Amino acid sequence: MRSLNRVEIREVLGAIQPGCCSVDISLDLSTDLRDPDPLECSTLYRCIYQKRIACLGRWRGRRVFVKIFLDRRRAGIHAAKEQRGSEILRAARVNAPALLYHTDIGLAGIQVLLFEYVQDGSNGEAYWNTTLHRDKKLVLLQLVRLIAGHHKSGILQKDIHLNNFLFARGTIYTLDAADIVTLQQISASKRGLDNLALLLAQFQPEYDVWLDDAFAVYLTVRGIEAEPGDRLFLQRSLSRWRRHRKSVVLEKIFRSCTDYVCSRSWYKIAVINRKHDTPGLRGLISDLDAGMENGTFIKRGNTSTVVRIEVDGRELIVKRYNIKNWRHGFNRAFRASRAAVSWRNAHRLRFYGVDSPKPVALIENRWGPLRLKAYFISESFEGMDCLQYFETHDIDQDSVRQTAKNIGATLKRLDACKISHGDMKGTNILVEGDKIVLIDLDAMREHWCEWLARRRVTRDHRRFMRNWRANAKLSALFVEYLEIPQGSDV
Repeated sequence: MRSLNRVEIREVLGAIQPGCCSVDISLDLSTDLRDPDPLECSTLYRCIYQKRIACLGRWRGRRVFVKIFLDRRRAGIHAAKEQRGSEILRAARVNAPALLYHTDIGLAGIQVLLFEYVQDGSNGEAYWNTTLHRDKKLVLLQLVRLIAGHHKSGILQKDIHLNNFLFARGTIYTLDAADIVTLQQISASKRGLDNLALLLAQFQPEYDVWLDDAFAVYLTVRGIEAEPGDRLFLQRSLSRWRRHRKSVVLEKIFRSCTDYVCSRSWYKIAVINRKHDTPGLRGLISDLDAGMENGTFIKRGNTSTVVRIEVDGRELIVKRYNIKNWRHGFNRAFRASRAAVSWRNAHRLRFYGVDSPKPVALIENRWGPLRLKAYFISESFEGMDCLQYFETHDIDQDSVRQTAKNIGATLKRLDACKISHGDMKGTNILVEGDKIVLIDLDAMREHWCEWLARRRVTRDHRRFMRNWRANAKLSALFVEYLEIPQGSDV
């Protein structure tokens, strides 16, 4: 473990990049040289380049959670907000990791805060994802009770997301105290409900069926009665916060941030998921056309070419969107590339909890502002398309019927999100274990207009049902699972 003096701290910590998994350094936090007080940092939890680091550490013989603020101008401000928020939580008797130590490494302009480490804890997102569906309502209502308790105590967490909660041994801890504020009176019809809506917006739309239960629990914990219009206000705030969250997610995927690294030049734009940013992938991207020749071709078409290729021991799918001729190239040069549309839509689906190929990289060949060939790289996926699946499996088996039901549920989720796929042939719906994976996303659209969404989704369902014309039993099942009205032309 490398021990840093105060001169080296800024240089070494500032060089840590997002995507690293460890720190492995030792910091001397003591101002008394006769009584050294080293902090040993190890596992890296989060890194915002040259601004903030969060990691696991050991200090005075105990494990601690470490936050290091690096921003030369605002490190002191951020640390002060974190300290003040911790004091507010402690005064309100809210379960939160205790602030153990705060020091200013003056020579480097760095602030270090050490928090109590909670044993056997699981962050909210991981806890939610591993919770069985039948128990998810209980978890959601537990969080609603926690937020209602905050409001009843006169405090409000402005930056609510699942990873700002820690589940450990039956207790929920509130994290990220920097965004905790106090309010003398939190109105049920204003700030409180808007804050509750922000919490509920962290969950996929399919869980909105529990909105009335969440509203009732919130009012009960706070000991107040609903005012006229409160329920409608909560619904509208939920929709607004969900749109905001989605816009933030879809904006980040085209620039460098914690999860992605982006490089731009006159001739190329490349966005890579940091988890896949390896020398092998970089080498492939440097000459994708040549690299594709070494892969296994899945499709050779005029408008697109699809190849399966192994990089650093991982199988990836590379889809190249071709330019057929100069007219086609001129038509595509001034619009978002189909690779960029697929990249955005893959993230859009994952935001809504719909399985799609895990995006690895987006590459656009350019000449200045003009778009040329483009590539969408995703993780490979096992399984088969649903046409092959139902041809090789007996529809009378319970597991096969469950797969059909899962496909219906996926299409209904798209409907609820006002998303049309644009090409619902069976080969674009993959069955991978108990997951339903949608591919070929460059024609997918999310609609703001209810009428247009209904029209396009109906067109999707009509195309989907044409896959089963020769199988009356399967067709009848999908009519049931999609809840298609009798006599409909779908």
